[in-house]
Amino acid sequence: MQKKSRFTLLTMLLLSCLFTASPFMGSAWASDKEAIVATVRSLTLQDVAIIEKHAQSGDVKAQTVLGMTYALGKATSQNYTEAAKWYRKAAEQGFTVAQYELGVAYDNGKGLKKNPTEAAKWYRKAAEQGFVEAQTNLGYAYEQGQGVKRDYAESIKWYQKAAEKGSLDAQFNLGLIYVTGKGVPPDMVSAYMWFSLVASDGDPQAMRNVAQLKQRMTPEQVAQARNKLTEWQQKNPKPVAPPLRPEESEPMISL
Repeated sequence: MQKKSRFTLLTMLLLSCLFTASPFMGSAWASDKEAIVATVRSLTLQDVAIIEKHAQSGDVKAQTVLGMTYALGKATSQNYTEAAKWYRKAAEQGFTVAQYELGVAYDNGKGLKKNPTEAAKWYRKAAEQGFVEAQTNLGYAYEQGQGVKRDYAESIKWYQKAAEKGSLDAQFNLGLIYVTGKGVPPDMVSAYMWFSLVASDGDPQAMRNVAQLKQRMTPEQVAQARNKLTEWQQKNPKPVAPPLRPEESEPMISL
């Protein structure tokens, strides 16, 4: 008797997306990396064979999932070189998640020779499409002069973009910039605001920084910083996820 293939719910959802012809460019997938990772962790060896078939046909989503499968070593042997190969195929077609992951591969030297210039190049491509992690990493590259000429104004610009989308790393780094006065006059009020945003998420280092800054600030400066914080939070409210229905309780990839 012929055995029928049996796939998990996540795999079925993924494959249904792969069979659907649709553009995967731009920032539409910029927030879906966690969903991709969750799907990769659920795959079987049989699933990977099917995904590879779609990757070979040029599907950027399948190529990215396959790259991450090799990077994480799920349902197949870990192979950073293969991961980078598939990330590149999708990245060259403009897929933001793959562009970011290819930048990370160049940054860390996993599967590719370490190359800060190439890392910054691919971070920029994803950052320009709105990928938050890429914006943060590009800001760091400009701050440190890694792969690009050091430029604090550019660093602040990219940190700001990521910070406005909720990146705690970008918010923390902006706090450091305003404390140290990198490319801007030292500004304890702005530093207090950025560290307070991160501290409100429970970060212990940010909490310590807020406490230390408060000791160096006048009551008027603290009040000004808190007013600035309130204004920023009102302008940039944290997104609230709607409650999940029972059938949506598992992470999934959606278009």
